[in-house]
Amino acid sequence: MRLKKIFIVENSVLYLFLLFTGLGILSFDMLPQVVYLVSNIVNNEHLKEYSSVIFYLEENNPHTLRTLLMLPFYFLYDYFSINVNLSFGIAVILLIFLTYKNIIYIYPVNNKIKTLILLSLMTLTIFMNGRIAFAIYGNSLLLKIFYRRYFILNIRYIKFILNLLIALFFTTVSTGTSIVAIGTIITFYFFIFILNKFRKIRSINYRVLFDFISILVLLIGIFRNIIIMYIDKNLDYFGSFSLMLHHGIGKYFRGWMIFILPLLIFMLIILMQIIRKINIIIVPLSLTISAGFIGIFGISSLVSGISGFIVSTLLILNIKYVKKNYTK
Repeated sequence: MRLKKIFIVENSVLYLFLLFTGLGILSFDMLPQVVYLVSNIVNNEHLKEYSSVIFYLEENNPHTLRTLLMLPFYFLYDYFSINVNLSFGIAVILLIFLTYKNIIYIYPVNNKIKTLILLSLMTLTIFMNGRIAFAIYGNSLLLKIFYRRYFILNIRYIKFILNLLIALFFTTVSTGTSIVAIGTIITFYFFIFILNKFRKIRSINYRVLFDFISILVLLIGIFRNIIIMYIDKNLDYFGSFSLMLHHGIGKYFRGWMIFILPLLIFMLIILMQIIRKINIIIVPLSLTISAGFIGIFGISSLVSGISGFIVSTLLILNIKYVKKNYTK
């Protein structure tokens, strides 16, 4: 009976927000960089269909990946005359709902907490830039596949790598969110190699090493130039790393930056002690740390890590359950 109730609640909330989007009560606009790039190509090349821009995208353009991510909405417009902003808005709602599903997959909670998480995430869509939903979902997918790969052991290597690439692709909606995702991966494996503490399967360390090398090769081979291009673009726009602080929560701590590093080191020491006792917290904490640090330079980057904040909080608040199910 409980499952039926939560099913009704979940779908009611989802359909309500989809209805708000369909009626225009809740609206989201396509990424301006994508609109500008697509319009320019269409006009310059005299194209009849917006989706045809896929053949004219340049590899060295910092907006190419996010344009590829948004092209399905232009296909829907070309072939079904569905308004780009409308289909984009529907996708935003669906991705936030899928983020909720990823969160409760990692850490099952009772129906009241599920409802609270779902309503909180859906309410967030009222205030946020639509593109961040893609990064929020991408990061939550990252958490889910790490959890499946190393803790419940139910995802094979090929599927793991493919899902990881999909997760990274979804985070390309902005420079900051892309770096958050990559930072999450690096932080996750950093904790694993430092602590070297896994339960149930001894050979898992070989799996971790193989996965890490594979991902490192992918990041260097595919994303190295993209990351450099993203950073150069932001530095050209803002002028310096210091000025980039105005774009994130760093603007509230500029006078205190000298104290931030010692504080971070102290917090890291505390976190290492927590992780030694609770292995699974490595997963959400990696995203929380990455989003928190990059969030100094961009609010959107901070928000993209919300799934990490939620799962970390749930694990800490339910320490008895965690010790029983995820510790030796």
